[in-house]
Amino acid sequence: MTGGAGAGPDRWSHAYARAFHHAVRGAAGDLTDTIGWLREATVNGDYPSYAPIVAAMGDWPRSDGPAIHWLDDEQIVLARRRALVTGHRELLGNSPSLT
Repeated sequence: MTGGAGAGPDRWSHAYARAFHHAVRGAAGDLTDTIGWLREATVNGDYPSYAPIVAAMGDWPRSDGPAIHWLDDEQIVLARRRALVTGHRELLGNSPSLT
């Protein structure tokens, strides 16, 4: 994925799904690329929560970025996304480490 120009809803959904897939697989390089694309694509303020959520899926720290108005407590939101990844890993019988 390159560039944020023209990033419509389908691009965002695709990036989020790819990130989830990479996190479950433990594909650190692919997850890093997707987070990089999301950070670049969100510079203008659109979808600012995606990069922190994807970082949480990989159990990575949240990087500095734009202020986000979370509808629920930020830590709860991020923990839920991480739990989705760990739950799928358990179902698949693998638990790769991305760190």
